[in-house]
Amino acid sequence: MSLERAPSSASPASPAATNPATRRFVRWTIRRGRLLWAAALLLSIPAIARTGHLYAHLRSDIEELLPPQAPSVLAIRELRQRMPGLQSLGVLVDFGPLRNGASPAETALQGTRRQAAEEFLDALASKVRTYPPTQISTVRVDIAKERRFVEQHLPLLIATSDLRDIRQRLEERLRYEFGRATDSLLDEGAPAPPLDFSDLEQKYQGAAPPQLVGDRLTSDLLGVSLLLIETNVFSTSAVDASSLLEQVKRDVATLRAERPSLQLSVGYTGDVAISAEETAALESDLTVSSLLVFAAVIAAIVLYYR
Repeated sequence: MSLERAPSSASPASPAATNPATRRFVRWTIRRGRLLWAAALLLSIPAIARTGHLYAHLRSDIEELLPPQAPSVLAIRELRQRMPGLQSLGVLVDFGPLRNGASPAETALQGTRRQAAEEFLDALASKVRTYPPTQISTVRVDIAKERRFVEQHLPLLIATSDLRDIRQRLEERLRYEFGRATDSLLDEGAPAPPLDFSDLEQKYQGAAPPQLVGDRLTSDLLGVSLLLIETNVFSTSAVDASSLLEQVKRDVATLRAERPSLQLSVGYTGDVAISAEETAALESDLTVSSLLVFAAVIAAIVLYYR
């Protein structure tokens, strides 16, 4: 005699264990699968449009995440009004560093490349200065203004101890000269106190950046020349930063096309470039994550209804 196991009513595979309403819903979805897919695709069109609008108007403003009357938002608005030019964009041209022990021919070649880099940045600066004043405030390729300020106000920038030392040396020399003029020196054979300040001069020259070439923002040691653009607005958003960076890149491409023989690398640095790159990375991450989630959802639906 053979025995057959009766199907258990509690088995998950048993039709009796499934709710009748569920079975009817599954049969309905299977019969109308194409219609449901078409409806899902139609409903996804507004979602895709809104996603595109989000990417096109993606903003990284801190105040976008906070209430309008939050103390930090009010502080940022006040900061914009008082100090607009807090952000900068640097355009770096790499003409190659000068290695130690370079021959005269290599030194002359680097000088030619450096001159070409500086002329390229001068031409770019002329274009950038035509940008709207609401977009930029200052364009600089040198530190001539800063150097003049330091030279005119140098005593105010010297350490107090060094000023005392200078005064002591001057007073000792004055006493010596007065004694010699009045014939009141105790030791007439004593040498005059020196007025040599070369030690202090070397001290402060060592604190200055020795790698700069003249007043230009150029370094032979690093082999780069810099154009510094200071913005006229302060914003925590990358919208203005991306706009300025793209405009500068277009001008750089135009100048490079006008100089096909110029073999120089151009890079970008500063707050503006960093903000634009961070936003681009954010958009890339959001795109990849959205596509992965969409593919996972579609795969789950397909595998479930196979």
